[in-house]
Amino acid sequence: MRPLYLDTHFDGVPIGVELLREVAARGVVGCRVDLLKTTDPEAVRAMFAECDAAGLRVLAIVRDGDQIDQLNAIGLWTTQAAELWNEPDIDTNRHIEPGEYSEMLTEAAYASRAAGIPLYAGAISNLSQGGLGWLRKIKPALDEYPEVRVSVHRYPDGGAYESWDRPHDGFATRADEVAALKVIIGNRPWCVSETGVHTAPRITKPYGAWFASRYAWARVEARWTESEQLQQTRQDLAFWATTDVEFVTLYQINCGPTADSPEQFGWRRADGTWRPVADVLRA
Repeated sequence: MRPLYLDTHFDGVPIGVELLREVAARGVVGCRVDLLKTTDPEAVRAMFAECDAAGLRVLAIVRDGDQIDQLNAIGLWTTQAAELWNEPDIDTNRHIEPGEYSEMLTEAAYASRAAGIPLYAGAISNLSQGGLGWLRKIKPALDEYPEVRVSVHRYPDGGAYESWDRPHDGFATRADEVAALKVIIGNRPWCVSETGVHTAPRITKPYGAWFASRYAWARVEARWTESEQLQQTRQDLAFWATTDVEFVTLYQINCGPTADSPEQFGWRRADGTWRPVADVLRA
């Protein structure tokens, strides 16, 4: 298996070193820490410190080069790495046109050099035709900075028939998705900074939304059990082990209070108990 990271910190809130030590005990080597909405440097210091105390590396999502500079000025960058934005190809946080992102990349590359830390760029939402098309448009900027690494996300298309091995439209296999990525980035290092399997309902609407909203026969619904989530995730990680990816990051540490899919990827249930997927690295 490739080294495994976990999305752990959101909105600038520390989660506690004891919990992070439990994460580390399950074989995780790093945390992905979201700093996009964080303006308090002491909150950043606390999050970095608890990850360090648990023996976990950090991949920190940053807004821009200025944020890298600001944290460098107070000595917060040590062994961490930075990732420039989150899913800029779609509107998860804010859609960013490739030209604007290329300018951000230039500033962040200089800032990361000054801080002496690795910088990951791209952070596209998926290894789909759309995500890869957006990444292709920032390739000229990437080519200016050979030391900059690339991050990508990879999720299934969704729907009742999704599976770890089902490729996106336009690709015959998942290996073909990776091959298309490599055409763009060449031999530079890259990581998967988000992927995962959720246990929320997955719905396919073969006859369109209008019929699906009115007739049960026009909807195909399925959902993974927690045990199936574990098996799908284990098979997915085995696939990544056949590639040259540096590390893989699973989304995310906690489930949320609703049944919506973004809140049902977690390693822990909403009550704090661990789900089977937390044992993905255990035999």
